[in-house]
Amino acid sequence: AEQWIEQGMQQEAMKLLSRLIAKRFQISSDFVSPIFVGLTTEQLEELGERFFEAESLDEIRGWAEEKRLARSQ
Repeated sequence: AEQWIEQGMQQEAMKLLSRLIAKRFQISSDFVSPIFVGLTTEQLEELGERFFEAESLDEIRGWAEEKRLARSQ
């Protein structure tokens, strides 16, 4: 049951973050969601704090990719 709760919270965090980032860069949140695939809840939270400083969506994409690569090592 805990895993279901964790997944639900992660889904909600991803949705909210997608909307915030989409609004910041004035794009559709459909373009933002795929960036988060494979990230942990902690990484999503960190991204939620860092996206304010990002100057472009590519910067956020790059950061997410670094996190994914770090996890797979």
